Amino acid sequence: GLDLAALAADFGCSLDARQANLIRWLIEEDMATLAGNLLRLTSRGYLLCDEICGRLCGDVGHAQLPASRRRPVSR
Repeated sequence: GLDLAALAADFGCSLDARQANLIRWLIEEDMATLAGNLLRLTSRGYLLCDEICGRLCGDVGHAQLPASRRRPVSR
């Protein structure tokens, strides 16, 4: 699962705030569960794991990370 609080603390990115509608939809469609701060994909959601991760994190760019957390991008 994905610990939303740890992600926010480590990277300064609050997915639960940025992606509240998507997270709500994933839960309603039985693709994910949320227990406290832990977002977990169900077996149904796991089938679409790459797509879901892309949508959850797609708008979080490298430049939005705090400078202390940025790593060089290898090409």
